[in-house]
Amino acid sequence: MINRVLLLVIIASFYILKSTFYKGGDVKYLFVSFFITITPFEFNIPLSSALYQTPGGTLGNVFFINVPLILLCILSPLIKDRIPIFQLLKRKWILLILGLVLISFLNPYNQSKLETCIFLYFFLTNVLLFIVFSSILSKEEIIKGIYDGLMVLCLLQFLLALCFPLMHIAGVTKLFRLAADEWSTRNGTREGAVGIFVAPGNLALFVTLASTYFYSCFLTKFKTKTSLLLCIVNAGTVVLTYSRTSYLTYIFVLFSLYFIFSKKDKNLFSFANFLKFVTVVAGVLVWLIYFSPLSDAFLKSDADDMFAARMVHFTMAFYSFKVSPVIGVGLNAHLEYFSRNFSLFKEIPEIDEFFLNNPIHNIHLIILVETGIIGFFLWVSFIVSNFRASLASLASNKNQVLSLTLIGFILTYVIYGSTGWAPFSPSILPIFLFMVFFTIQYRDQPDFQDIPFKYTPATI
Repeated sequence: MINRVLLLVIIASFYILKSTFYKGGDVKYLFVSFFITITPFEFNIPLSSALYQTPGGTLGNVFFINVPLILLCILSPLIKDRIPIFQLLKRKWILLILGLVLISFLNPYNQSKLETCIFLYFFLTNVLLFIVFSSILSKEEIIKGIYDGLMVLCLLQFLLALCFPLMHIAGVTKLFRLAADEWSTRNGTREGAVGIFVAPGNLALFVTLASTYFYSCFLTKFKTKTSLLLCIVNAGTVVLTYSRTSYLTYIFVLFSLYFIFSKKDKNLFSFANFLKFVTVVAGVLVWLIYFSPLSDAFLKSDADDMFAARMVHFTMAFYSFKVSPVIGVGLNAHLEYFSRNFSLFKEIPEIDEFFLNNPIHNIHLIILVETGIIGFFLWVSFIVSNFRASLASLASNKNQVLSLTLIGFILTYVIYGSTGWAPFSPSILPIFLFMVFFTIQYRDQPDFQDIPFKYTPATI
């Protein structure tokens, strides 16, 4: 594995060179690009040893200095008029999450409150950085930074996917994550690209999310050719992950974005539109599963075993939910609860260490178990309200790129999150939070193509 310090120096040097040779004016957008690029690498400096015997939840059990905190220290002096911490009080969705944190601290069923502190630290450092970005950068610069950072990452992922599994250069799977070598072959069952991530599913999820942004740019006619090319490149990367769920998610989400954008001025939920959408998507999925060259991944594989393993986790979630249905067992704490209350699961003979050391493979169940009915209701409300608000923005030709992208992110989280916990992993969750923050921030503003703006990429 590449030394983490060396890798960070290489990435930082790359951005310093970009800023030095950039010919398009202000280079502040590169701060956003750097944040997007650096997030999946998870550069953290641990400040403690493991706090508990289990990871607790999706964000782990170790306190650390993360990149958002470092960027906050660097960029905060640039703020002149507004103090970031006060801006939290103006954002309802942030206050609701902080409310769930407070409930978790008071929750008698939360047996690992320090791991809830890790969630709070992770959340605050990220959203405070976003507030700083919004204070010192314009909307155009934010969008430039997203585009630049995702493009750098997607091209790197594609290159690594070509090396393995296509060219069978297995050494690239060990460059960034120690466990990726094992997961790239799924314990010897089938190969799949991992890129800079720990598992093929994580890579496929990230690339799918990035594709929703580039496809949104394509549909709204921003850097049309480059955006379409990046979508094609990303599709190739997803194929090379051999992730079944990701195939289905990628096709469904991109078809949905096209359908939604093409019908933005009409009644999207009419019976005729629904029938057209279902017919086309169902036809494509039937071809993919039964007649395409990839059909063996669905019909001749370990799908039954994977389903059975997930059902064990789902059953554990159900038993835990019954104990504390209203407020759950604490944010970032469900694995510790599983470990300390193992007697709850005595009727499930298949349980082994895997189920006690890996988060529930369903983000919706994680929310239900950790925050109870209260948190789950807020999660569903968040999905519905932001989906509807984004549709309204599209219909009024406001903030189209970010609104369409957020719809894609939400659909991806709903679908992929039903079979895995990667959407809440620290390598991907900050990008989701970033998109949520700035889509809401600019919801009522005109789209960037309606104001003078020209994107000139950096040249080295």
